[in-house]
Amino acid sequence: MRVCFWILIFILGCVRTAKRDFRILFDDIGTQIFQAGTFDRFACQIYQKNNRSYINCQMLPHRTLEELSVRAVVEFIKNNMRVMKLFDERLDGCLFLTTAQKSQKNPIINIFSRSLKRFSNFTCPFQANLSYKMENFYLDEEELPPFTPKGKFRWLAEYYINQSIITRLVIRGKVIPWP
Repeated sequence: MRVCFWILIFILGCVRTAKRDFRILFDDIGTQIFQAGTFDRFACQIYQKNNRSYINCQMLPHRTLEELSVRAVVEFIKNNMRVMKLFDERLDGCLFLTTAQKSQKNPIINIFSRSLKRFSNFTCPFQANLSYKMENFYLDEEELPPFTPKGKFRWLAEYYINQSIITRLVIRGKVIPWP
């Protein structure tokens, strides 16, 4: 029994420390405001540096946003063009921001949540005329499983107030082989 336990610990340690043979690159990002009067500015940019993709976003709410729900969709497109929906749920945006890293059952959302917390000053409620930023955001490959498949992905986030969409963010990227 003890031998099995130590073998399991060894295997888990090897998987956790296995070198990642892939890199995550962001190709395109788009934002759209649907309700004038909610944001004065909502814009994002991608830049490449040292063989990594980074995202910067700026948000300037026109009014205080105390309640915010988010529909998050993550789709993965394998090299054979098969689309796999990895996540499609509606979340309480404020609860997501305040309990980031802890409460999500989906590991993809947990990774995104930790990165969002690390690289942004997003808090809820979003105060009117206060600039919110996400700077140098990236997804750390070491947080993903070593067997992550290569292919393309699409991340969609739609933000709602009282069941009405106010803005949308779409990120497209790919997981590529990396030496």
